[in-house]
Amino acid sequence: MREVNIRIRGADRIRPIIAVDGKQLKYKKNDFATYEAKFQTDKDKIEVCLYKYLEISGKLWWLMSIIFFLLSCFGIFDFVRDKKCIVVDCKFVLDLKSSENNKFDIICNVIKDSGRAVEIETDYQFVEERNYFYIDQVAKKRLKIMKGIKFAILVVAVVCLGLLISKI
Repeated sequence: MREVNIRIRGADRIRPIIAVDGKQLKYKKNDFATYEAKFQTDKDKIEVCLYKYLEISGKLWWLMSIIFFLLSCFGIFDFVRDKKCIVVDCKFVLDLKSSENNKFDIICNVIKDSGRAVEIETDYQFVEERNYFYIDQVAKKRLKIMKGIKFAILVVAVVCLGLLISKI
């Protein structure tokens, strides 16, 4: 049984999801703002995926936005969305036979318009299949539409409340 220690530095900007062989890993943040996860396997090669999906990029984004808007008491308790709309997609295949060291460090790059998302520091032999991030322009437009609709609903709610109070 081999144990692999995965550390991610600089992930506060993107907060990615990590999956090893298709299973999502739970990771913890340590005192140095580094995320750490441990994985045990009997395999000689594992597939490590690091990605970030924007829910506003989906097909039924408008329906989910309405549901979350209503459930969050008209946006009061709504979660904060990523204003930069960054999508990350990385996939690596690690050869675990190549080293006795079990460290696999992922260093997130500074966010630019596009380019390499992460750099890898490890003693393992690995194959990089995908490693990029980009700014999703469609998601940015949808985010602006959502903000406009939320503002319009807020104005209508305030006007209706004012009318209700004036009649009392």
